[in-house]
Amino acid sequence: MARPRHPNPRDECIPLRLTVGEAERLAEAAQLHMLPVSVYARRRALSLPVAQRVSSRAVVELGRVGTNLQQLLRVARRDQNTHLEDELREVLAEVTTAVERLLEGGTLGRRIWEAVLGGSDHPQQA
Repeated sequence: MARPRHPNPRDECIPLRLTVGEAERLAEAAQLHMLPVSVYARRRALSLPVAQRVSSRAVVELGRVGTNLQQLLRVARRDQNTHLEDELREVLAEVTTAVERLLEGGTLGRRIWEAVLGGSDHPQQA
């Protein structure tokens, strides 16, 4: 059985001439947003939001980093090593900023990150 036709198909094609450098910049920008070049170019041309897709692997890896930092922070507190605790808080804040940027800093991103950290040690709550 054939797929049903989309009610608003994209039938129009607009040829676009670019220099090699422009084409490379366009491809790099699309790759940064993890989008095909055509989708990225269409969204930019129509002033639509260019939401960045989040690599699930990146989220998992940053979650692991956060978990490890959380464990180190607990050890520093237990041993009353305030210098190490301060340094860990700074690194944790940087990782949190990266995660929030990755998840676009919204409520969802904050909730996910707080769940990873267990809530109480989020740098902005400490």
